[in-house]
Amino acid sequence: MKVACFADLHLTDNFNTVKLPVLRWALAEAKAREVDCLALLGDLTATGTVLQTEKVLLEIAAAGIPFYSTCGNAEYRTDESGKTAAAFDLPPSEECGIFMMDSAFSTPKDADLAALAALPDNAGKLLLTHVPPVQWSTEAQEILVRAQQRRAVTFILAGHTHIDSDVTLRGLDPDKAAGNPPGFEIITGTPEGAWKRESVTMPMVDPAQWSEEEKAHLRGLFGISAMYEHETAVREAIRLNIPHLELRYDPGFPAVLPELISQWRTNGGRTLSMHLTNLNADDCPRLADSVAAAIAFKCDRVTLHVPQVTAADFAEKREKLLENFDRFLKVLLDNNITIGIENLHTRDGERTFETRNFGCNISECRQWISLLRERYQTERIGFHLDIGHARNNAPLSATGNLSDYYCEMGSLINGWHFHQVEQQSGGKFKNHRELTGFFTKLISLGGFLLAHRTGQLADAPIFMEVTTPGGSINSYKTFMELLK
Repeated sequence: MKVACFADLHLTDNFNTVKLPVLRWALAEAKAREVDCLALLGDLTATGTVLQTEKVLLEIAAAGIPFYSTCGNAEYRTDESGKTAAAFDLPPSEECGIFMMDSAFSTPKDADLAALAALPDNAGKLLLTHVPPVQWSTEAQEILVRAQQRRAVTFILAGHTHIDSDVTLRGLDPDKAAGNPPGFEIITGTPEGAWKRESVTMPMVDPAQWSEEEKAHLRGLFGISAMYEHETAVREAIRLNIPHLELRYDPGFPAVLPELISQWRTNGGRTLSMHLTNLNADDCPRLADSVAAAIAFKCDRVTLHVPQVTAADFAEKREKLLENFDRFLKVLLDNNITIGIENLHTRDGERTFETRNFGCNISECRQWISLLRERYQTERIGFHLDIGHARNNAPLSATGNLSDYYCEMGSLINGWHFHQVEQQSGGKFKNHRELTGFFTKLISLGGFLLAHRTGQLADAPIFMEVTTPGGSINSYKTFMELLK
């Protein structure tokens, strides 16, 4: 028996992202490899809407391969009653070599645990589920151990973690699959009654397989944000011939900085950006100072957060925000300086419409940019996508995946902030950590690479924005090595 195992696609309601092509590739590849059946291990949808559920199941049914399924936790995000999740409850027959368990809520259901305990000795089942056993209750783990000791179960595979291990697979989501590009697993029964595992990886997502011309083009987009190490960072930018450089406004800029910037320009520096202070509906003296500095340094562009106002208050304060944009920022356009509007992210205790900042989702960012473009009749105002902000953005990140940002905002993008998000002790997430590769946790750049190759993204400078000492430079060096 040959089983193709799919997990963790997280398809949103937007079917124009790169996620649907990943699913179609996986289905075509499974069919070409003549698998006997497909097994869906959960989280094929992002939030379990009817639209997502119907689309995933329609695509899979159209492949003409028999399939079995269990749901994941994501399938309950829209309807906690489980009506749409139930569409993924498609267990194999008792005679089949596969045993599927519903672990959408971490520990499997009592009925599934009872069925596991009742499996005959030496049944040699392939156990497939969403949440890996290490996250089950102690009692559930003990039932599984006994089933393994009896050889009722001889192989286990789960999803949920987005990374490969002895019992997990990284899955199909190009924004989350860690360790390698998105892929699936083929589990094949052997004549001896064991199971053999084979990983199938989506080709040409990894730049290691790209042409030299493609890699050179991508190398040319990377740069650094100096953050709080201006003199050191600019000297390194000169030494390493880094083409794109972002300063972060500081009233105490080193006196030597203008001379260093001039050297960087002479050395081939192409894009000088400055991260400005925030626009709000009150007086903005620091913003005026940062704008003056951007003009004095002859910046090519600036990065500016969406306005500092709650999402609930934006409509009431919109006109005042536009007046302040006129007052403090229009001078940048008069000096032919491009403006990139950067998305923000939710914070602990500030995740509702009433408490979170405006501009934590795609529609609000587009709304503000459209207002400004119409007001000034210019395309010099665009979107600056911070991928860490988009990823560390619960609960909005469930419906606005990175791939959704690439698809819906790609043509508006005129700058990027790249950094990793790390989960700290206690479960909190920390932004602006070093990026150490293309396929890392929690941010995998598979979706970016696919969107870049398929023309969804406008070329724009990518600034490594890392707060740890030397972090931006380290991340830049890492990516230059990876793109050799």
